[in-house]
Amino acid sequence: TASERQSAKELSARLPARLQANVRDLTGRTDWAALADTLAGLDLVLTPDTGVMHLAAHLGVPVTALFLSSAWCHETGPYGEGHTVWQAVTDCAPCLESAPCPHGVACLEPFGSREFLRALGGAAGGEPPAGLAGYRTGFDALGVVCRAFAQPPGAGAGDESRRRLRALAARYLATRSLAARSPGVADDRDEGPDPDWADLLVEDPDFLLHNPQASFEVL
Repeated sequence: TASERQSAKELSARLPARLQANVRDLTGRTDWAALADTLAGLDLVLTPDTGVMHLAAHLGVPVTALFLSSAWCHETGPYGEGHTVWQAVTDCAPCLESAPCPHGVACLEPFGSREFLRALGGAAGGEPPAGLAGYRTGFDALGVVCRAFAQPPGAGAGDESRRRLRALAARYLATRSLAARSPGVADDRDEGPDPDWADLLVEDPDFLLHNPQASFEVL
């Protein structure tokens, strides 16, 4: 937006001179149609979790998205095949974006590391940047899914729980065959659904009553 023009100027001033000559600053200078037209002609969009990110993904433009602790790529990541997400993973996450941060926005620091800049530039090999997890988007039978390609130790602790929940959702939606068609959604017939996950999706009236109703209507 126009309110961010000064920030754009400051960013441009930090670029090497050879890049500054090729910068076209459109901050706050496009309407919706012009923004969509501009994005559609790009090879890549490097962006935080913004409306521009979602518009670019909708237009089929490859996105590399940067997520701080206040946003979670599994919830609001770019929708589409083959996008890249770098997700901050900190002990204090998640947090509320509008609340003051008592940790000095520690989740921002990894994005300034040399390791991240090398990874962003496509350098092969090496350890993932500390404090960041890398994901690429794809689809399973339930929709978009973020699959990790780089994770620091402990960052994937919730992956198995997420897999089980998606498996239960597939079964709850009467899509057992749908789950079998998708390698990204596990079929938990052998291991059984997790009761805690089941409680999130199924209320007692859903399977006790012939004509399911909300609990308050029954009582």
